[in-house]
Amino acid sequence: MELISTHLEVNVLDLSEIFNVTDETIRRDLNLLEKENKVIRTHGGAKLISNRKNEVPIEIRKDIFKENKDSMAKICVKYINNDDVVFLDASTTAYHIVTFIPVDSNITIVSNSLAILNYASSLNFKKLIMLGGKFDVLTNSFIGNTTIEQADRLYFDKAFISCRGINFDAITDANIEQADLRSKILSQASKLFLVADHTKFNITSMYKIRNLKEIDHIITDKCPISKWKNHLEKLNIDIEF
Repeated sequence: MELISTHLEVNVLDLSEIFNVTDETIRRDLNLLEKENKVIRTHGGAKLISNRKNEVPIEIRKDIFKENKDSMAKICVKYINNDDVVFLDASTTAYHIVTFIPVDSNITIVSNSLAILNYASSLNFKKLIMLGGKFDVLTNSFIGNTTIEQADRLYFDKAFISCRGINFDAITDANIEQADLRSKILSQASKLFLVADHTKFNITSMYKIRNLKEIDHIITDKCPISKWKNHLEKLNIDIEF
């Protein structure tokens, strides 16, 4: 469901390869999701029914592809200095980032994610700032105008955000309120990091966050194909995996 929510449409062959199971197993699972009114079966795959109730809650999403997210998180932490003010968004990858930040550091963590701040507070991190606002149950985070107004009063040394899709021109999201907040955060940060796994490339979601050329650094889990590496080099964007 996370893959379907991200890509909006998937096919059986790709899913069977990703999960290393038979095509028949994938078809059976997609048929079950259709019976639950979460997807519509298509020729060779399925597409998402446009309804936020079908989004996967963060408590489930944070453990999907855990090794990939951990590997990206470890790279991110290398760029965080001891006295930095760091923004972490409400993505599951950002949740993994905070698990690798040393507890005894002097880093200030700012986030709209209740999950991230609950985790950090449980370990007695000394400097935490929460962006409040309208609570979104599915992402366990705060969004909306109040959240954006609070973000407008802060500046960050580094901002780590995710997205639903990356094309050659822009980074995009499926949720307009998350997109608006991420856009504001990027305008308030000195160094901009986009943290996105390989499945987000060549995907365009409905709402634009920012132009791709505005990003300083992309951290992903797999080496992108040559056309992407060439394009990012032209935009002077560093990429690491």
